[in-house]
Amino acid sequence: MPDSTDEGLTLTVDSVSLSARVSAPVGRARATVLALPGGGYGAWYWDHPLHPQASLLRLGSLLGFRVIAVDRPGYGASSALGGDRLTVPAQAQLLNELAAQSHAAGEAGAGVFLVGHSLGAIMALEMAAGEPSYPLIGVAVSGVPIRYPDYMVAGLEQQPIGGTHLPGHDAETIARMFYGPDGTYDPRILVFDVDHQAPVPVPEFLNAKTYPLVFPVVAPRIRVPVQYVIAENEASSVGGTVMLSEAARRFSASRRVDAWEQSSAGHCVSLHLVARAYHLRVLGVRRGVPGYPRVSPVPTIDADAGRPRRLDAGRPRRLFAEPRSRGAEVLRCKQ
Repeated sequence: MPDSTDEGLTLTVDSVSLSARVSAPVGRARATVLALPGGGYGAWYWDHPLHPQASLLRLGSLLGFRVIAVDRPGYGASSALGGDRLTVPAQAQLLNELAAQSHAAGEAGAGVFLVGHSLGAIMALEMAAGEPSYPLIGVAVSGVPIRYPDYMVAGLEQQPIGGTHLPGHDAETIARMFYGPDGTYDPRILVFDVDHQAPVPVPEFLNAKTYPLVFPVVAPRIRVPVQYVIAENEASSVGGTVMLSEAARRFSASRRVDAWEQSSAGHCVSLHLVARAYHLRVLGVRRGVPGYPRVSPVPTIDADAGRPRRLDAGRPRRLFAEPRSRGAEVLRCKQ
């Protein structure tokens, strides 16, 4: 299925201009994926600059989705925005208006699916908990800080918050905190990452700093299906199977929770070599399990021919766990 990608769009919502990268299939989209990057990152996070096959934008349009990777408020075209408009609740409200605007224009397909990473994941959960006016299909998040290790607590306390923004990280910090071991990512991505780091607005940083206290309040308010991912080599927050179980338990109102540990990845999952496999699962392409967004039979990729093919639409909607030796998968489904 051919696609088109526009890397230089500006979307206007509530008089705020948001820069974005948008990828669309030929013909009507099955649904819209709104992808939200983390703190210090722009829309490029979802469009791997070195390996196009790892791009969520390109894969999504190939599978029939319209994908909008947006520079969140305070980044890109809206970098001059300031003050209270850059808190997590304020950003979530503006981004929900963007999604509603897309749906009202008839561009969203069957609905909107939120995908967020790190601070963008915090934003996606806030948006989903707000019971938005548009059809929300589900939410997929990675890198959510529901508990910080002691060294992160100390580091967060030392950040200078007297100005409007925090400076970007250096290469050593980025490699240590956001990436897995050598061999799990292309080392050239570190150079690109450092060169494209953006200052982090202080208001969203302060919200992220206290998010472990907020998550237990936000998670039970989310009713749509949730995918919750912790990277195997997560270093910026506490990871592991115990945290997976804790997160899944908190989404008590969700119709379905799929929580798993993504192997061979650090915090920035979508910039690792495993990114394509991760994105396939997020978009509902998983061997034997038709996932969500559940809007129509999901095309998957024929690895030999590179062409899309259809999963069997007649499969019962059962959720089951594939055997894994590490037991790092927690799945729950409400019938």
